[in-house]
Amino acid sequence: MFNKNDIVIHDRGYFSYMVLYNLHKLNVYPIFRMKKSNQYVKQLLKSKSNDKTYTVYYDDNTKIKLRIIKYTVNNETYYIGTTLLEKQFTINVLKDLYKKDGL
Repeated sequence: MFNKNDIVIHDRGYFSYMVLYNLHKLNVYPIFRMKKSNQYVKQLLKSKSNDKTYTVYYDDNTKIKLRIIKYTVNNETYYIGTTLLEKQFTINVLKDLYKKDGL
């Protein structure tokens, strides 16, 4: 199982609001690869930003801060969602964490 403050890296297709909620309740920090069709990725694209935080509401009105980042590697654009909000987790740090997992 997970320990408090663990960072869990998921590949695309693993993002779901239920997984986000369950990890949030365990005080675990996910890094999800997001699909371009996700509503928060779409909002990020409209904002012309590469790093933006949104408030996600789950069924019981739990508020979860979800940070969406965008970066490009070899002309391919990636979108990452995470609850790691601290400044030390820059786009480059998150990109490197995701890459180290072999994804």
